[in-house]
Amino acid sequence: MPAICVQEGNPKGIHSLADLARPGMTIGLAEAGAVCLGDVSDEILRSAKLEEQVKKNVITYAKSCDQTQQLIQLGEVDAVIGWDAFQHWSPDQIDIVPIDPAHLRVRNIPAAITVYSEKRAQAQQFIDFLTSEEGKAIFAKHGYSVEPPTI
Repeated sequence: MPAICVQEGNPKGIHSLADLARPGMTIGLAEAGAVCLGDVSDEILRSAKLEEQVKKNVITYAKSCDQTQQLIQLGEVDAVIGWDAFQHWSPDQIDIVPIDPAHLRVRNIPAAITVYSEKRAQAQQFIDFLTSEEGKAIFAKHGYSVEPPTI
Protein backbone atom coordinates (compact mmCIF):
# COMPACT_ATOMS: atom_id res chain seq x y z
CA MET A 1 0.00 0.00 0.00
CA PRO A 2 1.31 3.46 -0.77
CA ALA A 3 1.76 5.75 2.22
CA ILE A 4 3.53 8.92 3.19
CA CYS A 5 6.71 7.83 4.95
CA VAL A 6 8.14 10.31 7.45
CA GLN A 7 10.96 10.35 9.96
CA GLU A 8 10.16 8.66 13.24
CA GLY A 9 7.96 10.82 15.44
CA ASN A 10 6.83 12.84 12.41
CA PRO A 11 8.83 15.95 13.41
CA LYS A 12 7.43 18.02 10.51
CA GLY A 13 3.81 17.32 11.47
CA ILE A 14 2.84 15.78 8.14
CA HIS A 15 -0.76 14.55 8.14
CA SER A 16 -1.78 14.55 4.47
CA LEU A 17 -0.56 14.86 0.90
CA ALA A 18 -1.25 18.60 1.06
CA ASP A 19 1.42 18.94 3.75
CA LEU A 20 4.03 17.76 1.23
CA ALA A 21 3.40 20.99 -0.71
CA ARG A 22 4.15 23.30 2.25
CA PRO A 23 7.00 25.75 1.62
CA GLY A 24 10.32 24.50 2.97
CA MET A 25 9.46 20.81 2.91
CA THR A 26 12.06 18.46 1.41
CA ILE A 27 10.49 15.58 -0.46
CA GLY A 28 11.95 12.51 -2.16
CA LEU A 29 10.09 10.49 -4.75
CA ALA A 30 10.80 7.35 -6.71
CA GLU A 31 11.56 8.11 -10.34
CA ALA A 32 8.60 7.45 -12.63
CA GLY A 33 9.50 5.02 -15.38
CA ALA A 34 12.44 3.63 -13.38
CA VAL A 35 10.45 2.01 -10.58
CA CYS A 36 6.71 1.35 -10.24
CA LEU A 37 6.59 3.37 -7.02
CA GLY A 38 7.41 6.47 -9.08
CA ASP A 39 4.45 5.88 -11.35
CA VAL A 40 2.23 5.26 -8.32
CA SER A 41 3.42 8.50 -6.66
CA ASP A 42 2.67 10.50 -9.80
CA GLU A 43 -0.82 8.96 -10.05
CA ILE A 44 -1.54 9.74 -6.39
CA LEU A 45 -0.36 13.35 -6.65
CA ARG A 46 -2.33 13.89 -9.87
CA SER A 47 -5.45 12.42 -8.27
CA ALA A 48 -5.05 14.80 -5.32
CA LYS A 49 -4.37 17.70 -7.73
CA LEU A 50 -1.07 18.34 -5.94
CA GLU A 51 1.51 17.16 -8.47
CA GLU A 52 2.95 20.57 -9.39
CA GLN A 53 2.91 21.93 -5.84
CA VAL A 54 4.60 18.89 -4.29
CA LYS A 55 7.16 18.53 -7.07
CA LYS A 56 8.41 22.06 -6.27
CA ASN A 57 9.64 20.56 -2.98
CA VAL A 58 11.21 17.41 -4.46
CA ILE A 59 14.97 17.50 -3.99
CA THR A 60 15.78 14.02 -5.33
CA TYR A 61 14.39 11.09 -7.26
CA ALA A 62 15.32 7.51 -6.35
CA LYS A 63 15.74 4.75 -8.92
CA SER A 64 14.56 1.89 -6.67
CA CYS A 65 12.28 1.18 -3.75
CA ASP A 66 15.35 0.60 -1.57
CA GLN A 67 16.76 4.01 -2.45
CA THR A 68 13.38 5.66 -1.82
CA GLN A 69 13.15 4.08 1.61
CA GLN A 70 16.73 5.07 2.44
CA LEU A 71 16.00 8.73 1.74
CA ILE A 72 13.72 8.86 4.76
CA GLN A 73 15.63 6.29 6.83
CA LEU A 74 18.83 8.34 6.57
CA GLY A 75 17.05 11.64 7.19
CA GLU A 76 17.87 13.09 3.77
CA VAL A 77 14.29 14.29 3.23
CA ASP A 78 11.25 15.14 5.35
CA ALA A 79 8.99 12.66 3.55
CA VAL A 80 8.65 10.23 0.66
CA ILE A 81 5.68 8.59 -0.93
CA GLY A 82 6.57 4.96 -0.39
CA TRP A 83 5.15 1.60 0.53
CA ASP A 84 3.67 1.08 3.99
CA ALA A 85 6.09 -1.85 4.35
CA PHE A 86 8.98 0.65 4.57
CA GLN A 87 8.10 1.16 8.22
CA HIS A 88 8.70 -2.53 8.86
CA TRP A 89 12.07 -2.33 7.13
CA SER A 90 13.19 0.40 9.59
CA PRO A 91 10.67 0.55 12.44
CA ASP A 92 12.83 2.80 14.64
CA GLN A 93 13.37 5.38 11.90
CA ILE A 94 10.22 5.54 9.77
CA ASP A 95 6.61 6.34 10.61
CA ILE A 96 3.67 6.06 8.23
CA VAL A 97 0.98 8.62 7.44
CA PRO A 98 -1.93 7.02 5.58
CA ILE A 99 -2.99 8.46 2.24
CA ASP A 100 -6.63 9.43 1.76
CA PRO A 101 -8.24 6.32 0.21
CA ALA A 102 -9.76 8.49 -2.53
CA HIS A 103 -6.23 8.96 -3.91
CA LEU A 104 -4.74 5.52 -3.26
CA ARG A 105 -3.26 3.57 -6.14
CA VAL A 106 -2.73 0.05 -4.85
CA ARG A 107 -0.27 -2.30 -6.55
CA ASN A 108 -0.02 -6.04 -6.28
CA ILE A 109 3.11 -8.14 -6.25
CA PRO A 110 2.70 -10.33 -9.33
CA ALA A 111 3.49 -14.02 -9.58
CA ALA A 112 3.27 -16.04 -12.78
CA ILE A 113 4.54 -19.15 -14.44
CA THR A 114 6.88 -18.52 -17.33
CA VAL A 115 6.08 -20.23 -20.63
CA TYR A 116 9.57 -21.73 -20.44
CA SER A 117 8.93 -23.49 -17.14
CA GLU A 118 9.81 -27.16 -17.14
CA LYS A 119 8.19 -27.64 -13.74
CA ARG A 120 4.79 -26.05 -14.16
CA ALA A 121 3.12 -28.08 -11.39
CA GLN A 122 5.74 -27.05 -8.81
CA ALA A 123 5.55 -23.44 -9.97
CA GLN A 124 1.77 -23.50 -9.54
CA GLN A 125 2.20 -25.01 -6.07
CA PHE A 126 4.45 -22.08 -5.17
CA ILE A 127 1.90 -19.54 -6.42
CA ASP A 128 -0.81 -21.38 -4.50
CA PHE A 129 1.36 -21.11 -1.37
CA LEU A 130 1.91 -17.38 -1.90
CA THR A 131 -1.85 -16.79 -2.03
CA SER A 132 -2.71 -19.20 0.80
CA GLU A 133 -3.49 -18.05 4.33
CA GLU A 134 -0.02 -19.22 5.41
CA GLY A 135 1.65 -17.26 2.59
CA LYS A 136 -0.40 -14.15 3.35
CA ALA A 137 0.57 -14.43 7.02
CA ILE A 138 4.26 -14.39 6.05
CA PHE A 139 3.76 -11.30 3.89
CA ALA A 140 1.81 -9.60 6.70
CA LYS A 141 4.53 -10.47 9.23
CA HIS A 142 6.97 -8.49 7.09
CA GLY A 143 4.69 -5.46 6.79
CA TYR A 144 2.99 -6.05 3.47
CA SER A 145 -0.74 -5.40 3.16
CA VAL A 146 -2.50 -8.58 2.14
CA GLU A 147 -6.09 -7.37 1.93
CA PRO A 148 -7.47 -4.60 -0.26
CA PRO A 149 -8.10 -1.30 1.51
CA THR A 150 -11.58 -0.43 2.68
CA ILE A 151 -12.78 2.67 0.90
